[in-house]
Amino acid sequence: WGDCFFLKVKNLSISSGALILTQVVIRMKLTSIIDNISNWKIVTWVLLGLAVGYFLFFIQPVFINSSQAMQFFEYIPTFGQAGMDLETTIWYAKLWVVNGYSPYVGGGTFPPLAHVFFVPLLSLDFPIAYRIFTAFTLLCFLLTTLWIPYQLFEAERKKTLILLIFISGLFSYGLQFEIERGQFSVIAYALSLLSIYLFHRHERAMPLSYILLSIAVQLKIYPAIFAVMLIKDWRVWKDNLKRMIGLAAFNILALFSLGTQNFRDF
Repeated sequence: WGDCFFLKVKNLSISSGALILTQVVIRMKLTSIIDNISNWKIVTWVLLGLAVGYFLFFIQPVFINSSQAMQFFEYIPTFGQAGMDLETTIWYAKLWVVNGYSPYVGGGTFPPLAHVFFVPLLSLDFPIAYRIFTAFTLLCFLLTTLWIPYQLFEAERKKTLILLIFISGLFSYGLQFEIERGQFSVIAYALSLLSIYLFHRHERAMPLSYILLSIAVQLKIYPAIFAVMLIKDWRVWKDNLKRMIGLAAFNILALFSLGTQNFRDF
């Protein structure tokens, strides 16, 4: 009986040892795999993200679907005329400047000061205004995807990634939809990014960086989230607090630029 008990304990010890050894080997292999993945270049991650999106939002719905037939969707839900959002925004500005009405009578949704920015386009025929606006949108896209990244990163090391982002963005649904509607989110983002760049790289241009971010906020409101990027040293909390309060106060007052009634309508 004693010998049997000893053999059972011995076999159990061997089994436990083998199990522990197996766990250690598996853990080492998993660690090695994770380390290898974590060492992938940024370009690899970007390409992987593009490949996943390409499969999920193009290959699968168009070719691999339940109907067993190619279902090529309408790429951009176009209206009869390109630039409908821009034309509507210009019309809101005309209501205020020419007719003396609130720009919100026709259902306007943008901040009051945004209508002031579009007043210069009233003197142009809409097709010409739309072409100028489209050119400016593309210029802002170049600014955010090429010029500023080249200033921030070592061009030679990041050149491939910068060009990849630029090319994929140039042919993206988002940019094409932006141009087709005559929207100005790209412009607002470009102003925000340029503001952050000037704030951190050109100390003398700090006042200009505040102005650019404020214009972006008055165009779309949501660029206000980028205000937190106008902080260099979080330890200097008093100066940071003054800056944030000043920016907030300026932009809140700007909402009254067309009067209190238009603010209430907004």
